[in-house]
Amino acid sequence: MQHPHDDDVHPELRKLCHLYGAALFDYCGMRLPPADAERATRGALMSGHHHADRLRDPHQRRAWLYALAHAHRTRRGGVTAAGTDAWTRPGSTADPSRITALAALEPAHQEVLDLALRHELTPTEIALIYDAGAVEIEHLIDAAAAHLEQLIAAVDAARAGRGCPTLADLLTTPGASRHPTRLGRHVTGCAHCRAAPLTATAAGLLAQLPLAAAPATLAARLASAQPLPASTTWRIDGFPEQSHTLHDALATVRSAPRDTTPDRTAGAASTRPAPGRAQEFRAWEQPRHPSEDFWTPRADEADPEARLSLRPLFPALRVGGLIAATVAAVLTAGALWSALQPKQPPAPLAPAAAPATLTPSDSQPPPTILLPEEPPTNPPTSQPTHAPTSSPPARRPARTPTKPPTRRRSSPAGQPAKAASKASPGKPSRSAQPQDPPRPTRQPAATTSRTLPKPPPPAASLSPSSMALGSSRTGSFTLHCTTGTCAVTSATGSNGITVSGTRVTVAAPASRPGCTATTETGTATITWTGTTTGDGHTTAGTTTGGGTLTLTVTWTVEADKGEWIPTGSVTHGGDRQGYWSHCRTG
Repeated sequence: MQHPHDDDVHPELRKLCHLYGAALFDYCGMRLPPADAERATRGALMSGHHHADRLRDPHQRRAWLYALAHAHRTRRGGVTAAGTDAWTRPGSTADPSRITALAALEPAHQEVLDLALRHELTPTEIALIYDAGAVEIEHLIDAAAAHLEQLIAAVDAARAGRGCPTLADLLTTPGASRHPTRLGRHVTGCAHCRAAPLTATAAGLLAQLPLAAAPATLAARLASAQPLPASTTWRIDGFPEQSHTLHDALATVRSAPRDTTPDRTAGAASTRPAPGRAQEFRAWEQPRHPSEDFWTPRADEADPEARLSLRPLFPALRVGGLIAATVAAVLTAGALWSALQPKQPPAPLAPAAAPATLTPSDSQPPPTILLPEEPPTNPPTSQPTHAPTSSPPARRPARTPTKPPTRRRSSPAGQPAKAASKASPGKPSRSAQPQDPPRPTRQPAATTSRTLPKPPPPAASLSPSSMALGSSRTGSFTLHCTTGTCAVTSATGSNGITVSGTRVTVAAPASRPGCTATTETGTATITWTGTTTGDGHTTAGTTTGGGTLTLTVTWTVEADKGEWIPTGSVTHGGDRQGYWSHCRTG
């Protein structure tokens, strides 16, 4: 039966309802009753049609619609955690006790697991909804999955009689499923429960919870839906500002240390300590985030040991003792080194030589020094160095040296110097003139040089090696350089693929007229260059290199069957006979 307002609904709004109506209704129904969830879903679809011009990137439409649904759901009061009734749905094959463990998670953990594992949103899409970083969202998903798997392990062990008896009593208490938060608080603070071996994965449990079907009145009442009011605040990318965010949960993930012990079962979303191994500190000994107010009641205040124990001071005392021991060791080593080093005696001062008057008759030539001569430091003069032979040389006046005699390296101590040779007649003797003692010249020691080879050229790879976008039209890759540094210089793509930096965008529509969905493929060719620098010990210099890498990209184009055209009789069930306008055989 056609609703009276069906003719007023825009075809684009009908298309949005057909593609995303059921998923958005399931998302809103996790926090709202069915009637309010249907109203919130209609409002999100109407906002998606009314504010379509606000979205900057059409490839982010799915995340944008979920952000609109979150805004409408929050306006109707859907901010509390989903209980066991919300997770229980027709067609579910999950164990009810594990549903209770899922409901025991805090709201932020339920939110990201629902979006990531049931609605199959990527961390980038979830980050767009809450205006957060994709890496932080990925860490939050890992933490939520680890917490859920820990709860499931503790519940399974308690039900089998091998776990914590207190948890077993909580599970058998009447109405325990209506108060799952007590179960979560107990498992978080119980070492016995945290040591239970893993029995299931978060992805495996949520795969047993199918999406709820949209009610028949959802599409019929689209014309009466109201979009977000004009007072709504919008971000620059077109997404609405969310009043209920994941700020507190992300702050906890930033402050908590990440454990990289590979001791998780297959399919687990993150890592945690090995089963049966106790943590080094209690949960309350972990550092708290600075944004937490001091008056906020903590979950461990009911435990008297948490208030009276001095164990929180042990880490500070341990660090202080380590610093004091290090300083004492350094001072002791310095004192021992100073005591073992021999004291160098001061160099004796050379005695001043008595002044003497040198004359050509009694002076002796200085000994010859067997050292290479230094280049002359004074510029040459224009005067001749020898007097003409026609006249006898004039005798220079004697002078008194003011410098102490220089030690002669060529004459051993205790032996007299050789007598000077007599001057030939008619020529003045060179020894008759007073001369300054020659200065020894020290030749530089020969240095041995060793030529080091150049480093190997850089090598690069892409992560991921191939990209499956599904219904999305954008993705990103990372260029890893095994040696040196690398950078992307240019990129080309086929079949409508464009590359900007490390982001890949596909210019393909979300759907095409037809009967079945199709999967299309293209390639992105990445050109890169890199440089490797030697370490100075085994290699020296730099080596440049580059090359091209190929990234295979696949995406899905949904089939738009069009509108249903009946061909049978209306009075005899003819509405079941007909065909789609774009697909006569579907």
